[in-house]
Amino acid sequence: MKNTFSKQERLCGKKYIDELYEKGKVFQISPLRITILKHNYNTIAPVMILAAVPKSLFKNAHERNLLKRRIKEAYRLNKGLLLNHTENFGSKYFLSFRYSSKNIEPYSVIEKSIQKVLIKINQQTDG
Repeated sequence: MKNTFSKQERLCGKKYIDELYEKGKVFQISPLRITILKHNYNTIAPVMILAAVPKSLFKNAHERNLLKRRIKEAYRLNKGLLLNHTENFGSKYFLSFRYSSKNIEPYSVIEKSIQKVLIKINQQTDG
């Protein structure tokens, strides 16, 4: 498996995003707020993600872009934790990572929280 993050893995489309936020389950692992929804749509990628940083927390676009890049990079490098699991069970997910801290956290903090999220999803869906 390649550690890439292609267009097919990005969650876009109003229909999918609205359904994620309406029906999805929400939990928090600092500094991220995660919304997850198991779906049955015919998508190419088993897991599609959305990285969001609110303008209300960071007024400057370069700060928001920096944090979104860190979230996507951490997911790209650690997505194997979840993808192996989805292949075994045939499940598909929409995921939203929303940054919720008022401080710009270093990459290592964001990566650890992404790893915790992916492990938690694996544990919740075992069996």
